[in-house]
Amino acid sequence: MSGKFKLNVVICGMSGLVGSKLYDFFISKHCDVEGISIRENTPLEDIATKIKNCDILINLSGVTILARWSESYKKRLYSSRIDTTKKLVDAIEICKDRPKLFLSASAVGIYESNLVHNDSSQNYADDFLAHLCLDWETQAKKCSDPLWSNLCKRWRSNNKNVTTF
Repeated sequence: MSGKFKLNVVICGMSGLVGSKLYDFFISKHCDVEGISIRENTPLEDIATKIKNCDILINLSGVTILARWSESYKKRLYSSRIDTTKKLVDAIEICKDRPKLFLSASAVGIYESNLVHNDSSQNYADDFLAHLCLDWETQAKKCSDPLWSNLCKRWRSNNKNVTTF
């Protein structure tokens, strides 16, 4: 960053692999970076206070995918992404000074694995992970506002960005 302007970045999911790398990146650029933890009982007002006036809100919410996916763990995977994203979206809606950019994670697990994909691909798989990704993206898109940007990122396991929409 140059001059006196400093980006204010808030990351939900900063303790994860991608979040910790983004934290290091933004700190290296002299940005102000804060993490936010959202739990089932976190009041919307507390979330809104933490994210108000931030330049970039990054949503990387969710328990790790590197675990055995029992039926109970699938419920945790789903809830930790969808419910947390819903809380973020609801908090954005009550913010007087909303984040200027909302980035929300997703994953390439949305796609059928036996096909080649590009930015406009809509060949989605029909399995748990694909439905999780679709629901996660759908929830994030509910906060679309013509005055600010909402962007989803799909990641693959080596943490490289695959598509932006």
